[in-house]
Amino acid sequence: MARLVESDYRKTLDVLYAAGEVDGPLAFPEPVLGVLRELVPCDVVTFHERSWRPGRVLVYTGEPMGPLTPEVRAARRRLRHQDPWRPADGPRTLTDFVSVRDFRRTEFYALVHRPLGIEHMLQLYLDPRSTDARLEFDRFDTVF
Repeated sequence: MARLVESDYRKTLDVLYAAGEVDGPLAFPEPVLGVLRELVPCDVVTFHERSWRPGRVLVYTGEPMGPLTPEVRAARRRLRHQDPWRPADGPRTLTDFVSVRDFRRTEFYALVHRPLGIEHMLQLYLDPRSTDARLEFDRFDTVF
């Protein structure tokens, strides 16, 4: 297991400080996601939630490698049944659910992940038994 260094502890405290400053209904606004992105280096970090609200909550920071076009959004909705991710306890990567090779053979990968430059993802559900709220960390070039 990797050891934490002093800078990791500092970044963790920065996340806690930013979270403590949240004033409002959104648990992970952009400032919190920004310091999370420093703690877990990634291209994009996103907070998703739609459990308790009529609309979907989607907040992210960072820049995807490709544009989130209307076509990508439509493909995401149409092909969501091919998305291998499922709620789980603890952090999970794609290979916890499917091999990279099998995933890259899907239309979901070809029309959603590849255009956005998402090659590696780490997901963390906040409480998978009661909500779909989760954090997603995306990377293009290295695994988590």
